Amino acid sequence: MMSDLLVAPAYTETVTASSTESLLDVLTPPRYTPSPPAPDYSSEPKRDELTLQEARRPISLPSGSFVTTTGPLTLEIAHQVDGASTPTLHPRGRLSGTLAIDMRDRSSITAITLTLNGRMAMEAGDSGSDVVVVLKDKHTLWEEEDAPSFIPLDIAVPSTFVDKDGKTQPLPPSCDFACDPMVVAAPISVQVTYSLIIVVERSRRHGLFSQTKSLSTAFDFVPRTRPDRGIIPNPSFFSTMKTSPEEWHQSVSEVPTRASSTVQPLKSHLFLPAGKVYWIGAAVPFHLSITGSAPSLRTLFPPEGEGSTRSSSAQVNVKILRQISVEVRKQRAIRNVVIGRATLHSVPPPAAARGGQLDWDGVLTRSELRMDASSTVCGFNVRSVVVKDFVVLEIIPANPTTSPFMPHQNPNFVRFTTEPYSDNYGPDQPS
Repeated sequence: MMSDLLVAPAYTETVTASSTESLLDVLTPPRYTPSPPAPDYSSEPKRDELTLQEARRPISLPSGSFVTTTGPLTLEIAHQVDGASTPTLHPRGRLSGTLAIDMRDRSSITAITLTLNGRMAMEAGDSGSDVVVVLKDKHTLWEEEDAPSFIPLDIAVPSTFVDKDGKTQPLPPSCDFACDPMVVAAPISVQVTYSLIIVVERSRRHGLFSQTKSLSTAFDFVPRTRPDRGIIPNPSFFSTMKTSPEEWHQSVSEVPTRASSTVQPLKSHLFLPAGKVYWIGAAVPFHLSITGSAPSLRTLFPPEGEGSTRSSSAQVNVKILRQISVEVRKQRAIRNVVIGRATLHSVPPPAAARGGQLDWDGVLTRSELRMDASSTVCGFNVRSVVVKDFVVLEIIPANPTTSPFMPHQNPNFVRFTTEPYSDNYGPDQPS
């Protein structure tokens, strides 16, 4: 069989010269012109330079610690927010800290173990409920005689689990999507909880009672994500659309009319910051334009002062819709929850479009999302549970039953992240 490795043939150079001088002339290297000195190095690009690629720096960790005590056991977990009631761990991160054992007779200790546990409880309407163990990761901290009073911890935090079909899935974040008590329909809910337990086993005295000691605490499991681009700092749509159109994503949809109507349909143009991946705490600007014939616009949005009132005009809403999809026993149930609404402000259209266009500006902020200030739960997909977020444009005629226009919705899938975009860190990949 011919080898894949090709061996270069031996090479011999023969030089023939009539004199020593001619031989030296052959062997002397040719003259050369020295290269110009290398330019001064700078970590920041100059005005005429551009950064083509930048290595992503790791997300910084908090400098505080979480401490909990049960009996003679004290657990300290590093890299936590000071004062937090529950520690937080991240996939592919480290559980770092110290276990302190305040026992007089530590020679009786036979084993010390730490186990990370996770469970996902689901309700899917008429399909019933189910509980899935997503994490059970056991580590032996000590199994020799004379256990020390302090044991350092440095444990890798898992990032995946294997579902009932044998497929590898990312571990879901800690969350509690409870049922809405005001909804009469069958319940759809998801609760993902995590905990760790430390067990100290001791030899029995006189064979009567177990000498086992344990400490347990819940922890939040938070996959950390960051947008791959920032939001344009100047929120003025018309100015940035001219200078930086690539900073906006346009979603065009038709506002339909009834088949029996003679009114022409309208077009809605919803502009969102490009990328459609935003930090959950960011102020997300958007712009809405509705275009079409002047008669159609006046039908849907009668001008004030022409015998019409604000109540006779169509409602225009932009909201954040969270869709929770749960599968139990091969049956999937879906629940939609509005987690925020934006306030729209009418703005004058460009002079060239007046008469055939109406425009609004708006901003989606964390406060308008009506989410808990400490919430870091973003969308995720583990097959049996899928959580997605949408920016939904909704146009409802003043009289839906008699209006020539039909109610209209235009959903746009977006993704929220737990961390803000930063030029210092560069883009990040979803966990």
